[in-house]
Amino acid sequence: SDFAGARESRRQSLRSQPGNSEALSRLAYCHLVLGHAHVAEALTRHAIQLDPLRSFHYLWLSQSLVSQGRLLDAAESAERGLRQLPEDPVCWINVLLMDLTLGNLAQAERFYANLEKVVQSTNVPVVQGGISDLLLACRGLPFELDRRPWDQDARGAMEGRLLRARALSVAGHPELALELLQQNVERGWKNHGFLGPDPLLESVRRLEAGRRMLQQLRQQSEQDREGWEEWLLGPRRPS
Repeated sequence: SDFAGARESRRQSLRSQPGNSEALSRLAYCHLVLGHAHVAEALTRHAIQLDPLRSFHYLWLSQSLVSQGRLLDAAESAERGLRQLPEDPVCWINVLLMDLTLGNLAQAERFYANLEKVVQSTNVPVVQGGISDLLLACRGLPFELDRRPWDQDARGAMEGRLLRARALSVAGHPELALELLQQNVERGWKNHGFLGPDPLLESVRRLEAGRRMLQQLRQQSEQDREGWEEWLLGPRRPS
């Protein structure tokens, strides 16, 4: 996917509608995918100020904070979203994901009884399967290893592959996890932050190929930086 092109399209939308929180959030997602987590954070915080009742604002904020290694801040963002939108399945998934990321399995299991109802209402099968597999893996339970459903480009497939990769990593299948991460890279993913600080992907980082991927993504993200970020955030901070 052409996330750099999509980023430019979102920028054009914001020029004509500078107060459009959805356009801000979509632009934030482009930067998250391209590895500019600090830019994604700034954009999503602005989007939340404009409209605190959109669940994806909190999801992209949490994931941009995870990508910077700020896991506790990411969990607080997820909890804040759930307080604002207690019936929204995206907020439930965000909180559950952060509990699993931080190793709070007992707390995550509080949501388990509601998990099927919550994820089914997203209508995104790969996300449903990914979060279910991750929870099973963290509980030490088996899950289906068939990779065929994850090779598609359906809505939510990129996020689904990230969830599934985490599950495979936790379950002791880092090579399979790396295959799914590589599929995302081939589709434009450059966010080295996901592979760096995320504890759920620790087994992938132990692989030489995983470390090589991390370095390549970091280099690609640096090459993609644009001067307009200084206009948004002031002088660039070192990575």
